[in-house]
Amino acid sequence: MLFDSGFLIHVSGQRGKKPQAAAESFLRTHMDSPLYTSRVCWAEFAEGCAAPTDVQAALRLFTVVEIDE
Repeated sequence: MLFDSGFLIHVSGQRGKKPQAAAESFLRTHMDSPLYTSRVCWAEFAEGCAAPTDVQAALRLFTVVEIDE
């Protein structure tokens, strides 16, 4: 599954506990599926984080799909 920056923000808790709980619940029910995000969504998410370690911690479950031709 490919996730956009909105989902990444929700799962990180940046929009509050209720959206975070819903996003985490979704992930728990789909843990057998590979989790992806694009480099563009990664960058959008990273822009709102205070430190690079916050990005790494929040996105540790996701494989980043790089941009190419």
